[in-house]
Amino acid sequence: MTVVIEMEGDPVAVVEAEKDGDLAPSEREAVKDELKSAQDEISGEIADKGGEIQAQMQSAYNGFQASVPADQLDAVAELPGVVAVHPVRTYALDNAVSVPFLGVPQVWESTGYTGEGVKVAIIDTGIDYTHATFGGPGTTAAYDAAHAAGAQPADPTLYGPDAPRVKGGIDLVGDDYNADPSSASYQPVPHPDDNPLDCQGHGSHVAGTAGGSGVLADGTGFTGPYDTTTPSNTFRVGPGVAPQADLYAVRVFGCEGSTDMVVPALDWAVENGMDVVNMSLGSSFGRGDDPDAVAAANAVGAGVVVVASAGNSGHNPYLTGSPGSGDGVVAVSAVDSAEGFPGATVTVDGQAIEAINANGASLDGIGELTVVRLVEDPTTPENEALGCSAAAYTKAGVTPGGGQLAVSTRGSCARVSKAIYAQQAGAAAALMVNSTDDLPPYEGQITENADTGEPYLVTIPFLGVRSSSGPAFVSGAKATLAAASIANPGFRGYASFTSSGPRSGDSAISPDVAAPGVSISSAAVGSGNGAAILSGTSMAAPHVAGVAALSVQAHPNWAAPQVAASLVSTSDPDQVAGQRLTLGGVGLVDAAQAVATSVTATGDAFHTESGWARESALSFGFQESWLGFGGIKTVTVRNDGPAPVTYAVSTSASAESIPARVNLSSRSITVPAGGSAKLLLTVAAAAKDVPSSVGGPDQFAFYEVSGDIVLTAEGSTLRVPYLLVPRSNSTVSSSTSALFTKKQQVADATKKISLWNVFGALPAGADVYTWGLSDDKDASKTLADTGYDLRAAGVQSIGAGDDQLLVFALNMHHRWSNAASNEYDVVLDTDRDGEADWIVRSADSGAVRAGSNNGLAEVFVVNAETGARGASGFLTQAPTDSSTLLLPVSASDLGITGAFDYTVQTFGVNGGTDAASGWATYDPSAPAIGNGQYVDVPKHGTASVEVAVNAAQVAAQKPLGAMVVVLDNPSGAGESLLVKLK
Repeated sequence: MTVVIEMEGDPVAVVEAEKDGDLAPSEREAVKDELKSAQDEISGEIADKGGEIQAQMQSAYNGFQASVPADQLDAVAELPGVVAVHPVRTYALDNAVSVPFLGVPQVWESTGYTGEGVKVAIIDTGIDYTHATFGGPGTTAAYDAAHAAGAQPADPTLYGPDAPRVKGGIDLVGDDYNADPSSASYQPVPHPDDNPLDCQGHGSHVAGTAGGSGVLADGTGFTGPYDTTTPSNTFRVGPGVAPQADLYAVRVFGCEGSTDMVVPALDWAVENGMDVVNMSLGSSFGRGDDPDAVAAANAVGAGVVVVASAGNSGHNPYLTGSPGSGDGVVAVSAVDSAEGFPGATVTVDGQAIEAINANGASLDGIGELTVVRLVEDPTTPENEALGCSAAAYTKAGVTPGGGQLAVSTRGSCARVSKAIYAQQAGAAAALMVNSTDDLPPYEGQITENADTGEPYLVTIPFLGVRSSSGPAFVSGAKATLAAASIANPGFRGYASFTSSGPRSGDSAISPDVAAPGVSISSAAVGSGNGAAILSGTSMAAPHVAGVAALSVQAHPNWAAPQVAASLVSTSDPDQVAGQRLTLGGVGLVDAAQAVATSVTATGDAFHTESGWARESALSFGFQESWLGFGGIKTVTVRNDGPAPVTYAVSTSASAESIPARVNLSSRSITVPAGGSAKLLLTVAAAAKDVPSSVGGPDQFAFYEVSGDIVLTAEGSTLRVPYLLVPRSNSTVSSSTSALFTKKQQVADATKKISLWNVFGALPAGADVYTWGLSDDKDASKTLADTGYDLRAAGVQSIGAGDDQLLVFALNMHHRWSNAASNEYDVVLDTDRDGEADWIVRSADSGAVRAGSNNGLAEVFVVNAETGARGASGFLTQAPTDSSTLLLPVSASDLGITGAFDYTVQTFGVNGGTDAASGWATYDPSAPAIGNGQYVDVPKHGTASVEVAVNAAQVAAQKPLGAMVVVLDNPSGAGESLLVKLK
């Protein structure tokens, strides 16, 4: 597995921080040489242990990135000078309307700040520096020439210190690099060079949003002026937020696939003095101690404002990604900034039908059209009805100059390809009937065939209608088109894909702010001067990175955490429909306030290699208790302005917050010029007010105490969010340590297990399983335990008509944040021949079904021999911040009618693994120890359950005893009471 090996000794950034000033070049090299010398002393030993060194770092981080066999991690951690070994994750790629939506043109005009002189690094797939929005020639030929010479030094007139926009960078990986081991193009060995030309497209799009100059409708680059008149121009590609910033391309992706080179990229950014870094990339279930998150926090401590996307995994808890989960990093969620979309009313034989004008083409001057409906010819391999070739349109009767509306059906080829083929055949307009009863998405200007990559500009209207409207479009019908507007129901709301927080592990606040991320138009790679429309938090983050560049220009003497605070604490929750702290942070980033503020409000302190810093959040973390929750935290308000400022102070609870007492030390605070003042926030909540982890409306049972501290003065509003994630506990325990004493013989009997819930905050259900497996607390010391270290496993069987429902209970030593972050496998030998036959697996439903996490744990059934997989029909019962999960499966799906053997293995999100050391036997037709009994143990009360013991089956199956699962008990061992056989 790929790891970062942390070494003793301070990197350059720390030495500079301790000196409180920049080192001379010779001093920097001396520090690097000394660190590298120590690294070189053990590099051979790493290689001897099967390791392959990928990078050595001395600037922001002191250590190696290397691939090391998992069974050698602890040995590497013991090498001289090694402080720790951290797993590295692999990462996937997570303006003309969105930039004005943030009020940026008003900031350009009122302040003159456009990012000029600010260094912004885009850690991504590279940048197409031949594109007109980056001052390039703006032709496809220029891109083709640059790409053909991609391993050679770039043209200095397009890339480098003397280039118009892209002032430098590095390619850390090369075109063929791909760190995804599941990909057919897996090639994990980086081949770095000095020419970070984009061959994928993501980085160019991101860079265009952060700081592209813009491209006018005629395809020429826009050079200003940048002011309130800018939006009045007609743009092919709108300007970015900081259109005069100096851009640096730090390429960490090949032409396809994923990367694990984020830490070296951050090291480069620190070494080369970047002011702002944008990372539109991530890995779900991000933690604060992920090595990339730590490296990002260290970069903040070293003086770099780090902005990252939150992720595109949806609204379930704990999905927000790393490296955005790092302390001090500004993690960005996505909102929809489009108030409406271009539409059309298509009147067909007198029937008016609503359509989306998917490419926004003009409908002026288009007279009456004749409908040509494409239909399938069953005698050919092609389904012509889908319109996936120009020939399909021609075959249907589309002819140049025929005044025809060519109608296809969605499917097979890319949507935009249908418009291209219709235009090539000569249609006056194209229309696609959607496969569902809603309107297809807005595409924006179509400049290339998404299937082939061939550049092509579509000028005819490309319309889309609902599936229910399809029957109206029959060949020969007459149609007219009239422009209309379609309201966007998601306007100002959070995108359905944006990843929810909080941060995994410690439940800290993340994401931090929101920005536009739906249907964002920006630079299209290789197009010369064209645009591409993409959606994702990858598109939201560069909006904030651009605002960060403006804030750096406005506050040249501020440290990176202060600039980050200017972004977060001035954000506006009122600008987001359905505002939710754990989903989007404080609110929509406010460019004008971020630039104008001279006061910042911060909360929690965090430690980096350069010392302590503060961020604009108060995270009380995860707490579980049978009594109550709370804490006291400090807010520091700093005034860098010339006059004192007095703020009225209040708190505003979020709509999702459970009842809590939230008190401030003062309702007013005066902050002197050039000084600071402090506030205390006290939060307290009773455990009785937090519902049970069982029986809620969803799988998660996630609750929160949350809201904002609001500081209000004339012309200034600052907010500091607070969050506490509580879990209310029962305290069910048992005085029954064993079913039989050591002196008793096991015999047929009915045994009672006594339970009491003396101090519990709530009544709790106790569920009995036959205990089959036990495992020590033996997670690797090198890897954080994310809830994968197995403690015990058991099974129960319940009659379900002619079938049996088997439920496997797995108890871990440590809690998870979201169980979907890990994989849990119950391996079954159903014919007891010593070979695995089936696997009952709990895993992330989205990852299994669609290749993208969604944070929902589902139970799957896998054929151990063929790998064939099917759904069990059940979700895993696994509340958040718990440690016991229940996996239901029908016995008939596994072919089980009698005794079978099973064992358990687990796989953590960070690469950690665990497995039971042996196998257990269970026979649902004749359980050795009765199971399936369920009893409610009242608060401050007692209960008992009786279990039947079959002595002959005990001898045959050898169970360990009874396992009583209480999901409301404290996480860890508390959730599963183990009653030994004797």
